[in-house]
Amino acid sequence: MDPNRALFLLVNPQPEINYDRAVQLAKIVATGRSDYPNQVNNALAMPGIFKAVIEKKKKTITEQDMVKAAHVLASYAPPGSITPKALDIRVPQAIADAL
Repeated sequence: MDPNRALFLLVNPQPEINYDRAVQLAKIVATGRSDYPNQVNNALAMPGIFKAVIEKKKKTITEQDMVKAAHVLASYAPPGSITPKALDIRVPQAIADAL
């Protein structure tokens, strides 16, 4: 297998493969759990998207909006991570501003 692969362990609470084993097998590992780095969860984007809906009175969220939100999320990821911390209070406003 490619050593530069990414593994997304999204089953909670126990993913298909143990996190400690996954980090030995992949360059990037993400989970749905908050106790590991790179948590992939709707809590990352939804507060900012809802904020944009309310503040800008948006009637629809487009695919372009989702791409913009993804770029914002990536820009707030700490070094060595692919997602920001779920409780980074800067992220919701940044997403709302981008939309």
